[in-house]
Amino acid sequence: MRLVWQWINLERELPRNWSDLRLVLKVREQDAERAAALLGGANPMRRGDSILLFVSRSGGFGPEALRRALLRLDRRGIGGTLELAGVTEAEAAPESEPESLVAAWDAEVAKLPDDWSDMYAEIVLRSSDTSNALRCSLRR
Repeated sequence: MRLVWQWINLERELPRNWSDLRLVLKVREQDAERAAALLGGANPMRRGDSILLFVSRSGGFGPEALRRALLRLDRRGIGGTLELAGVTEAEAAPESEPESLVAAWDAEVAKLPDDWSDMYAEIVLRSSDTSNALRCSLRR
């Protein structure tokens, strides 16, 4: 089976929240040096006929870069087996409902002293049809 298809099958079996993984690519001894050279962007670690690869979703060498690199090997006729050596799962972010702007505003105003009279606020709006920031002044 082609290396790129091995990766696609491995990727399907990974946990949804994987962040980093280690793969071992085993190739024929005579292809190992050439394969490591073609995988140069992945910073491969070679030992004999095995090449260790690190893939990260958060930066560096990612899953799409790996797919392209394995496709290069397939096109050059370098075959082998791709094995999962380890996977790190990201901690699940706590699921919470986003706070409304009104509720967030009320919570911040509640922190102010009773005798406040002026306030300067910068509100960042995450919408493509409004400006990035809105400065407003509020008088009591």
